[in-house]
Amino acid sequence: MEKKQKTSRFRIIVEEILPSLGTQEGKIARWMLENEKQLVDTPIKDISYICGVSQPSVVRLCKKLGCNGIKDLKILVDGMQYDNEKSIPCTFDDSSKEIFNKVFSSSIESIERTFSFVSWEEIDSLSDMIISASTISVFGIGGSSLAARYLSEELIRLGFKSMCFTDPFSISSSASTFSLGDLLIFVSRQGETKELVDKAQKAKDTGGSIALITTSDVSTLYSLSDMALLVSENQYLLDDRNSFSRLGELALIEALYIMCAKKLGEKNPDFRENYFGLTNYKKEIF
Repeated sequence: MEKKQKTSRFRIIVEEILPSLGTQEGKIARWMLENEKQLVDTPIKDISYICGVSQPSVVRLCKKLGCNGIKDLKILVDGMQYDNEKSIPCTFDDSSKEIFNKVFSSSIESIERTFSFVSWEEIDSLSDMIISASTISVFGIGGSSLAARYLSEELIRLGFKSMCFTDPFSISSSASTFSLGDLLIFVSRQGETKELVDKAQKAKDTGGSIALITTSDVSTLYSLSDMALLVSENQYLLDDRNSFSRLGELALIEALYIMCAKKLGEKNPDFRENYFGLTNYKKEIF
């Protein structure tokens, strides 16, 4: 006897609410049911384009399915199960052994979940934007400033014209108009920092392209971005979540760096042959 395939929890939820959905949300839901296997690897921008709807419509459907946004929906679709112990934050009452176990378990989980949120095509697309950009401005405040500075420094090592802004004054005093060839990359966990939102809005109004590295796909910055890469976050100590989200950010930056380096090497054989010397990454020992 042929074994009956188990119906996914995602499919059960969607089919249950499908009759109550409006025209646009129904169109998205039916597409998701027909393309369940591809959904995890499909960015929200592609979903909205394929279905002929706006991104906010996709987000509204996600919320009706009990998810905060596309990130949570992909967790539901993929059926990812995580050991609850991994997600328990450290406390001041923990033993040294408990802290050690929690930090390493949550670190591994953060990388794994970030890997599931982002497709290589998205990082590849951002590397194309970087390669073709005339100027690259990287923004990040507070905990996000560490990843912002690292990204900017990595781009400078590759020879790109990159500037980094990590405090409200430098962000507000940086260029107020942008051209079609300018790329702005924002690193923001929640995507609602006022100075960053204001800068992104001005860039949008004057022609700049916007990329975002974030943990939230329902933020103002996310809605303004042309390209967004999602990273995972876990509780670190009490309510601090920045520390674990940085791990996903660094992994994305490393993948982005190597993709850019590869493309520079394809365009310029001299760069490929002299990579170590040009980037000061490593000195050869004779």
